[in-house]
Amino acid sequence: MGKELQEFALNELVRNLEPPETAVRVFKSKRRLLYDSICRTSTECIGNLEGENEGERWQNFKDDVPASPDCLWIDEANEIAYFLEIEDTHPLSEERMNKYASAWWTLDMVYWQLILVVANRYGKNHHEVSPKHWSFHQMNRQREQSQN
Repeated sequence: MGKELQEFALNELVRNLEPPETAVRVFKSKRRLLYDSICRTSTECIGNLEGENEGERWQNFKDDVPASPDCLWIDEANEIAYFLEIEDTHPLSEERMNKYASAWWTLDMVYWQLILVVANRYGKNHHEVSPKHWSFHQMNRQREQSQN
């Protein structure tokens, strides 16, 4: 998928979703800016993120959050991170969904919401995918496998 088509798809997706005015689109250092936003807004952030020092907490957070979503909007005012994925550039494989599930748990720990929206290559047919439901689905699957 070419850069121009990808940018078109993202613009179409964002136009259709209409993120709140308080949300800011992040272009670079996405994980770091999200981490900093969480630490600025959440009094629970430092205590709830695992690690003994700032470097360890950042590394654990970085390990849990997908590195390169097609688009990330951070809404500090409402404590929401919007991850937008175009299926042609980043298909949601099981591994990628596990990463989003891990990110959901991490953000949930500090009372932030993670909203994952997926669309086709033209930014149409968008729908929300729940990392929380995926996480519980995986836990149930593991439980069933351990019982057999």
